[in-house]
Amino acid sequence: MIRYLVLCFVAVGLLGRDAAYAQEQSQLEYFPLQVGDFWQYKVELFRFSSTYFDTTLYGSISVVKDTVMKNGMTYAVVQNHNMAQMYLPMIFNNYAGNDWDEYLRIDTSNACVLGYGDSIDVLYDSLSASPGDQFYGTPGPSGYRYVEFDCLQEDTSSIPGGALRSVKDFSIWTLTVEAGGDYNLSYASGIGYLEGSYSANDMAELSWNDTLLYARINGVEYGKLVGIDARRENPTDYRLSQNYPNPFNPSTTIEYALPASGVVTLKVYNVLGEIVAILADGFETAGNHFANLNARGLASGIYFYRLNAGSYVETRKMVLLK
Repeated sequence: MIRYLVLCFVAVGLLGRDAAYAQEQSQLEYFPLQVGDFWQYKVELFRFSSTYFDTTLYGSISVVKDTVMKNGMTYAVVQNHNMAQMYLPMIFNNYAGNDWDEYLRIDTSNACVLGYGDSIDVLYDSLSASPGDQFYGTPGPSGYRYVEFDCLQEDTSSIPGGALRSVKDFSIWTLTVEAGGDYNLSYASGIGYLEGSYSANDMAELSWNDTLLYARINGVEYGKLVGIDARRENPTDYRLSQNYPNPFNPSTTIEYALPASGVVTLKVYNVLGEIVAILADGFETAGNHFANLNARGLASGIYFYRLNAGSYVETRKMVLLK
């Protein structure tokens, strides 16, 4: 799932309204976005500049819940773990164990994938694009200044498990505040993001490859879940992990595991017992979850975070050091 944003207008063309609607609905199969959907990838990272290295990780993407944002629209909360795109701004520093969320929805009237940014919708992808279609635009608040987006071809390819599916191939060229790069990615019908690669056009000479190993779409499994994600996706006990980094300034991540779906609260307290942040408050599905705390407005000191899930209650300590 490429996250870098393009603003454009999508036209239905000369198709009749009913035929166009049916066609757009079929295009939605290229981007499943239901709560519980999950994808695991082999992620290969490379850097060839001052210090050469390469490494291989297991990355995953999961749709954990729906939420209503400030603009009144409902978005899927898409959780990314160890996916390569997050490492580019960090120039591969501290690449292991990083997680982040994004907020996505699909406009079913035109098959556009939209992301939430500063209370407005910005375009992630146009699922109705055909080979030869090209889009240009200025993205939203991601630091990306220019994007060229091309639909290259429609073909068939095998998915995890060996079945053949229709596939759309895309190429994206980006120019950021700091650098630029070329993406190639493929979406498979009924599966979503199948594979992708990136090469940076800057001094850092960064690149990565993603290859889908396993997917669970609307409860149906494809391929085999391997490595740590097999344990992450199927926790047998409630768990609240120590935040990382700790001490931190100003942001930190809190990981917790839920063996069953239910109402969850995760709150942060100061030493006086006052609530200073609410990181989770509502229904969440079973699985491994992450919450990010930005303590930019808090003073240095000791804080506590408490997880309540069913009859499970646990509190841990963390240190903000500015």
